[in-house]
Amino acid sequence: MINLIKFTDFLDQIEKVNEAYSPGYTPEWKDGGLVLIKGIPLKDGKPRLYGAKLKRIIKDDRGNFFRAILYPELYIIRKNESGNYVAPRVDINENTLKRSVGIAGFSIALNSKSGKTPMWKTSVTETSFPRFLNDWRSSLDSWDEFNY
Repeated sequence: MINLIKFTDFLDQIEKVNEAYSPGYTPEWKDGGLVLIKGIPLKDGKPRLYGAKLKRIIKDDRGNFFRAILYPELYIIRKNESGNYVAPRVDINENTLKRSVGIAGFSIALNSKSGKTPMWKTSVTETSFPRFLNDWRSSLDSWDEFNY
């Protein structure tokens, strides 16, 4: 009996996994909004952080998860010499997307369990990489799991 939980506690846990998804919920977003994407781990075990710009958000076929349709541009989040975060655009091809970023095309699930798109609820309403990276610098600094 110790392992039993209340149904409301169970729903709270599901909500956390799905990042507050509920029926009828549609996140606020802007055309050109930002999506951060956790890349494939490098040899040191740490992934890079990439960014892309949002074309639109749709619900997946089952209606459970949100899918971001992205513009065909890719940015890499880095720290420059002065310690500020920058997002230079990188040349991309299908191989780069699969091997470095871990996506097959320019769409990605937003509220997946894998954490592939950190801070998506905040980033999809921001259209400027410099402003977003500056405003969230302390959060990015605390993410020691990434190779900047």
